[in-house]
Amino acid sequence: MSKVRHCLAGLGRQLAPLTLGLVVGALCLYQGHREKKYKHRKFREAFPFSHYPMYSGFDDFDYVMFLGKPDGTPLMIETVTRGYKANSLKKKFDDLIDDLKDEKGRSIRNRQATAEQMRPSGEKVLKWLAESYPGVAREAETGGVALYQVRLQMTDDGVAESAPILVAQLPAAAPSPK
Repeated sequence: MSKVRHCLAGLGRQLAPLTLGLVVGALCLYQGHREKKYKHRKFREAFPFSHYPMYSGFDDFDYVMFLGKPDGTPLMIETVTRGYKANSLKKKFDDLIDDLKDEKGRSIRNRQATAEQMRPSGEKVLKWLAESYPGVAREAETGGVALYQVRLQMTDDGVAESAPILVAQLPAAAPSPK
């Protein structure tokens, strides 16, 4: 019994460097996969093995997205969707807006995009929300639902906030004839 225990201990000491090498190799493969997955983002300044940026510099522009009625009354997205977060709404819109191109085929930066240019991306987001969450579909049927953007710009005096920009809307369904 002691010979078996001695052999297993010796084998464990010999396999420890190999195990460590395999773990490091697997983490490197994961990192490479992550970089391909998020290649459209600026993750060169991200912490290793994480998609969170290190915040070495802050941009002077950002925006928030929210759901509302066509008249501008905000809807609580987490209540209507039962758990979908507002930051996830912005990320979904970001993924679609990154594909925008101008007439010359150049990428459009979000701060320069007009409501008309953002409308196709906003309509896709609203359609997806209505298909995925019955609460959003119900809101769309009863009075319509809209997607708004509020732009935030850092100035010398502080933060300037734009009026809500109507990006897209799903109009209320017409009543069915009886």
